[in-house]
Amino acid sequence: MKAGEWATVVAGRDGREGFLSVDGEEMVSGKSPGITRGLNLKTLLYVGGYNQQKIKLAPTVGLLEDSKGNVATFDGCIAMIEASGLDLDLVHSVVDSANVGECVEDSGVTDYHDLGSRIGDVDEVNGIDHGNDIFLSSKERNPCDAQPCLNGAFCLPAVHNASDFECHCAVGFRGRYCESTDTICDSHRPCQNGGTCISSSPSSYHCLCSLGYGGKNCDQRVEFGESVGFQGDGYLELSTTLLPHKSSNDLESIIMEFSTTSSNGLIFWHGQTPETDGRGQDFLAVAVVNGHLEFSYELGSGPASIRLDQTRVDDGKRHRVVFHREGKDGSIELDGADIKIGKSPGFLTMLNTLGNIYLGGLPKADYMTAGKYREGFSGCIHSIEIQDSGPINLYEKALSAVNAHPCSNDELDEELHRAL
Repeated sequence: MKAGEWATVVAGRDGREGFLSVDGEEMVSGKSPGITRGLNLKTLLYVGGYNQQKIKLAPTVGLLEDSKGNVATFDGCIAMIEASGLDLDLVHSVVDSANVGECVEDSGVTDYHDLGSRIGDVDEVNGIDHGNDIFLSSKERNPCDAQPCLNGAFCLPAVHNASDFECHCAVGFRGRYCESTDTICDSHRPCQNGGTCISSSPSSYHCLCSLGYGGKNCDQRVEFGESVGFQGDGYLELSTTLLPHKSSNDLESIIMEFSTTSSNGLIFWHGQTPETDGRGQDFLAVAVVNGHLEFSYELGSGPASIRLDQTRVDDGKRHRVVFHREGKDGSIELDGADIKIGKSPGFLTMLNTLGNIYLGGLPKADYMTAGKYREGFSGCIHSIEIQDSGPINLYEKALSAVNAHPCSNDELDEELHRAL
């Protein structure tokens, strides 16, 4: 800022974040430390200084005192103040003042019309009416005149485009026009380490934690190996190269051990990419449906659904299951005892899948499965082998994961009990 020249200063605050701009230059922003967002004010609004007989500034304010304990205050001219869209009347709104006079040449500002060319019309030299134009001349339209900002937001002409505007939202609102209400995800951003926050109400949230992290806020480091646990809201992604479907004559095998107490949940899926609508698309899936194990696949002529209706698998016990498919023919073998075979209709025998393999659920279950499987798996996948892979270290082979964690103590206790 140059001494003796008019300057337009714009400052604002939203929660812990603040900004400052001088003469329309690019805004400088900052953020207060800690987590407190509220601003509790108990004094009057002072301009140019403050009543040093009544108010003692905190040392953190950073203003220097002289030898008598007095703080240096503003020396100059203030022509206009706008706060939260309201023009403050510097004459009729005053409730307390001291040592205040009219702006004169000694203030360092001698050309009122120069000020008017920058912040609005000048109707009188001794009674300046600046209107609402902050950065524009009186011949140009201020984009904030249309009052585009909602919910008590503060409107400013855009720094790099005078014909556009920027809304600085009040606490609790967001969006270009501050039209949307903040959720707890927006205001607190609780999910850490790349986690995604999902809010079902303004005061509740749920984190989708990325691979290697868990806990309510994704703040805990987690690792697993050949076994992995899910709670119905996650998945783990493996490369499609583990099950390439190169030929319709190849025998495909999946060997898996799992335990669950949920009557529905998708355990294994190999289909198209998350961006592809699953309607009419090829897929191969393993799921618990109404407490029973289902092996299903689609080759283009209609789905095969092979289900073991005689045995429930939602009993919390560890089950070993083997799946085979060769062309249209498929089979399930459960715990070395129950076996069921099936076949897909039509004449097509090739399985065409462009997406990766998913365990425990899907990024877009309803969309990717065309509504066939909407619930994720809750339980433990103790081990899985695909073709001749041997037991797969799922943590090392995972391409991505959401809410994948070590199996719970109950599941591990069951495993230990069976081993004994």
